[in-house]
Amino acid sequence: MSINSIGAIYAKGLGVNQDHKKAFAYFKKAAELGDIAGAYNLSSCYKYGNGTPKDEKQAFYWSNRAAKDNHPRAQNRVAEYYQQGIVVPLDEKRAFYWYKKAAEQGLASAQYNLGLMYEKGQGTTKNLAHAKVWYLNAATQGNPDALKKANAL
Repeated sequence: MSINSIGAIYAKGLGVNQDHKKAFAYFKKAAELGDIAGAYNLSSCYKYGNGTPKDEKQAFYWSNRAAKDNHPRAQNRVAEYYQQGIVVPLDEKRAFYWYKKAAEQGLASAQYNLGLMYEKGQGTTKNLAHAKVWYLNAATQGNPDALKKANAL
């Protein structure tokens, strides 16, 4: 069993008392050892203040590390940081880049976000046909908002 998995057991309280501080400690150890999922989980601890004080800079740092190792949820989170200008300068082109990487790996939320970027021309040239494709990809995974957006185009 991996160190990250032990963190997940404590985070969810699976067969043990739920303990976010222990989960944080295991996620941190896993991340420091190069575990991509551990880095993403650690970023979530920092983002939401689970087991540690909330720290958006650390959340971005660990999300970015996992994103560079092709973790799709981390890529989506990094895109959100750039799109909203949280702890990094607002940069729609970088947001588009990270949404696209996550979307291409099949992450429905990133597919929806990428559709929005194409629809609005944020970080890329406006392209309604591309927007519709990404909305439909997200819709096939059960995203009802994506289906509404696709049908409206």
